Amino acid sequence: MTLGAQGMKLLIQLGTLVVLARLLPPAAFGLIAMVGALTALLDVVKEFGFSAVTIQKPKITHAQISTLFWINRGPAAGQPPRPAGTAPPATTPALNTKRE
Repeated sequence: MTLGAQGMKLLIQLGTLVVLARLLPPAAFGLIAMVGALTALLDVVKEFGFSAVTIQKPKITHAQISTLFWINRGPAAGQPPRPAGTAPPATTPALNTKRE
């Protein structure tokens, strides 16, 4: 991404933050801030360098490709894995991207 594009992205994000701060009550804005921090963190670590390793490896098995897909799918969906039988956190509705 070029420097100009990054600057524009930053300005748009800042503008969105200002608008949301004015429109939302403090509890909802706090929830959005937590979700934003989580998605920013997941965006940074979503690949773990797997694509570079995959490109450099001369031979890749189907099982390895499948494993890489499922490892990368979790953060991309915005929903980190959680232990079975636990209640979903309060951020689940905000992270849910499916329309009903």
